[in-house]
Amino acid sequence: MSRSRTLRRRTLLAAGALVALTACGDGGDAGEVPDAAGAAVDARNIAFDPDSITVDAGTSITFTNQDTVGHTVTAGTPDDPGDAFDEEISTQGATATITFDDPGEIAYFCRIHPSMRGTVSVQS
Repeated sequence: MSRSRTLRRRTLLAAGALVALTACGDGGDAGEVPDAAGAAVDARNIAFDPDSITVDAGTSITFTNQDTVGHTVTAGTPDDPGDAFDEEISTQGATATITFDDPGEIAYFCRIHPSMRGTVSVQS
């Protein structure tokens, strides 16, 4: 590879990294989304990220599978599953969007990987 082509490639890679870092924003508390019309949780590395999130009533959360294995987003706990929701996100990139209307603390887990657990705190 020529020197100018190598330099051009490195410049493009650095620019891409800068764009990715800029898109991340200033950090803040990733688990708290007060005033948002929507929020996001990833299933990543056999865990929910973030595993605890606070949203306003009426907020929809989109759960995205970032793993190469399937997951579910199921209300309750492995010992006491609820019937409020039970969504499959079975392939990498699959999503499920759930709207949380009622204030309170909602536990959820993955039926395939019961150690994957999370909570949604819904504030009025």
